[in-house]
Amino acid sequence: MQDNFCRNIRDWFFAHFFILVNVIQNSDNINCSPFSAGAGISSGRWGLELINRGWHRIWGVYNIPFFNALLALILVSCAAYLIVWLFDEKNIVNCILIGGIMIAFPSITSMMFYSFTAPYYGLAICFSVIAVCLYKQFQFGFIISAICIAISMGIYQAYLPLTITLFVLFLLTECIRKEWGIIETLKKGIKSVSTILLGIIFYYVFLKFFLWYYDASLASYKGIDSMGKIEWKTLPALLKKMISNCILLYKNDYYSIAITTIVHHAIFVLMCGTLLFLIIYLILQKSNIGNIVSVLILGVFLMIAADSIEIMCPDNSYNVKYCLMMYGMSGLFIAPVILYEVYPEKGMTQICEKIKLGGE
Repeated sequence: MQDNFCRNIRDWFFAHFFILVNVIQNSDNINCSPFSAGAGISSGRWGLELINRGWHRIWGVYNIPFFNALLALILVSCAAYLIVWLFDEKNIVNCILIGGIMIAFPSITSMMFYSFTAPYYGLAICFSVIAVCLYKQFQFGFIISAICIAISMGIYQAYLPLTITLFVLFLLTECIRKEWGIIETLKKGIKSVSTILLGIIFYYVFLKFFLWYYDASLASYKGIDSMGKIEWKTLPALLKKMISNCILLYKNDYYSIAITTIVHHAIFVLMCGTLLFLIIYLILQKSNIGNIVSVLILGVFLMIAADSIEIMCPDNSYNVKYCLMMYGMSGLFIAPVILYEVYPEKGMTQICEKIKLGGE
């Protein structure tokens, strides 16, 4: 796993070499440096506010791409390292692919455009992954996990979908490996959802406190003061849209995740491979209907989780959502790699046995 961490560093260097050796200016950087890392408490980012206040006393906020990108690199590489541990990946190729996806995903490229604040966002990504790891590792880790979710949201709320996606993907892989029925899947699902909701509650409790402490109020900028507020009657259409966004990634440019034809084709191949795994698994598990239903439901929830930014920010007005906020979708690209690791355990062995029996 240590070797995988080093490979992530190398991959980052090649993927983001341009930003490492060039200074790219934008209006946010010009307006904020060297005093601020962007909108803090007024945008609901109390964690960003606290870190920035402490860091500013020591150093300040400067647009130094190589230094800032290096810090962000280490943090995102740590997150990739933890994901490899979370899913108990043994195949070295899979480890490299997970690190490559985490590092080269378009949302990270977008993050590097705001290099003056990239380390903060990298820290938020790290906490979003740590939350799921603590949930897995400790019997009562859901409390610490919820605190990590709150901290991640306090730095940048848009990484909550990544946390939710990893929770669902973890449940999906465990469901396949341990052949959970509907009841067991429901029990584990309720515990995971409760942890996420507890993290959101912690986030809002801290937010209310710091708004009071700093005598501030939430800005209306990009709907931050109405985040997560949706009309229940619009929820079915919203869920349909989220699933559609994921399924049609192979031909649509969804917030710059897939622009070129070659990326569309690559996504299509990934989708076909995942579908093939699902079909084979369903055939092999025909005697366990409860497990089949559980896997199918979790597969649908995986798509909803990956695009849950649509629930957090349902406003479709221009420039409300952008590529930086779509990091949760990276879970859809990680999923086939994770399932490939599960495939030999649950698929190939049984297929070979059936072929032998057929040959006899």
